[in-house]
Amino acid sequence: MKLDQVFGVLLILLAIYLGVNATGNQIGGGLLGGEPVEVPPASGGSGTNGNGGSSDSGAASTGDGDNGSQNASDAGQSGTSGGQQSRSGTQQNLQASRETVVVTSDFCAAAPDTTPYDDVGPTHDAAIACMDAAVIVGGTSETLYSPGEAVTRGQAAIAMANMIDAANRLEANGVNLRSLPRAGDARFEDVKDASADCPGERSVARLNETSILQGYVDARYEPCGKVTRAQMASLLDRSYQFMNRTALPIGGDQFRDDNASVHEESINAVAAADIMNGVGNRRFDPGGSVTRGQLASYITRVMIRMEDKGRIRPLQVTP
Repeated sequence: MKLDQVFGVLLILLAIYLGVNATGNQIGGGLLGGEPVEVPPASGGSGTNGNGGSSDSGAASTGDGDNGSQNASDAGQSGTSGGQQSRSGTQQNLQASRETVVVTSDFCAAAPDTTPYDDVGPTHDAAIACMDAAVIVGGTSETLYSPGEAVTRGQAAIAMANMIDAANRLEANGVNLRSLPRAGDARFEDVKDASADCPGERSVARLNETSILQGYVDARYEPCGKVTRAQMASLLDRSYQFMNRTALPIGGDQFRDDNASVHEESINAVAAADIMNGVGNRRFDPGGSVTRGQLASYITRVMIRMEDKGRIRPLQVTP
């Protein structure tokens, strides 16, 4: 091979080498490049929300924004990079996961953005903060709200009485809301003998003076029993009607599993008013339980509706 041919081959090999090397550096590796730097993905917090031993992940999924596992919360708080940017993104995610009707309402506008409870996830946090500020619902301790815990019939009575009291405190000018009478005899033997674990005697007695509360035929109320979704629908419907002297609009037959329920009319009414909704597939699950997180959302929607109708003023929180 002649010298000029050898030189030409060497030039070709050099060009190939430089081309491969340039391509390798472009992708972060290659012949002369070091190992590519792997950027670890942002890891979401796996946080389990302690609530006195009650796991929120067992809450039944409902189609009304009241559901979801509370203990898969605060995703992204342990992001690996970005510092303030990561925290800002987390807040945006939490805000987006809240119920829009609560976050954007005039009624809850003055409520704190956070609650004093350590176990509240993003599903009901806005409603819980609003209702806690309105002194309608409170925690199971100073630091726990127990959002996934089932609501008892006694607790439901307390919540309804507190809601009516709060609405009267916030009554708009020229509006004459009904208020609950003073506590008398609860009339239910099992309420008077109830233990401290099942409170509600005073609230049951006050509600029992109205058409809101109805016990069982044998003079029992069962304050420790779990309130069902159907019963909650009637409590909300009757409480609204009692306060406002007018019923919620009659809703059409929306669900296929409540036809045998004595609460069907109230179920349809609260569903039409977007206070409670179904669980999917045209089912309401009338016998299902209500969680404390869901309770806060239901009551918040009642108060928002009343404020929208000019019946009450927006919540005012004094510092």
